[in-house]
Amino acid sequence: MTGSTFKQANLSAIIIIQGDWSYTNLRGQHLQNLNLQHVNFSFADLSGARLEKSDLPHANLTMTTFMKANLREADLRGANMNGVNFRDFDLANVKIDFTQAVMMAKSFGARVEENE
Repeated sequence: MTGSTFKQANLSAIIIIQGDWSYTNLRGQHLQNLNLQHVNFSFADLSGARLEKSDLPHANLTMTTFMKANLREADLRGANMNGVNFRDFDLANVKIDFTQAVMMAKSFGARVEENE
């Protein structure tokens, strides 16, 4: 699916089992309550997408755009989120791991230091 666009497509009944969805245009798509573990969404555009309650552990979300996406109650633990702008989407009740918490804090301007 690399580089595909789904503008005006109805994906409400889709089931995605792994795969390479990098560079895809999934703007505004309804992808809630899906098991998206291990899917490669690197550099994909998920602006305005509905991903609430979706499972994304171990997904590759490197440089994925989430502008105004709905990720409420999604599980992101273990997902690669390098280059994601955490300020672009609502983080309410999103499950994240420690590494992602540090990345998030840095994206909001925090200076994270290790104890010596």
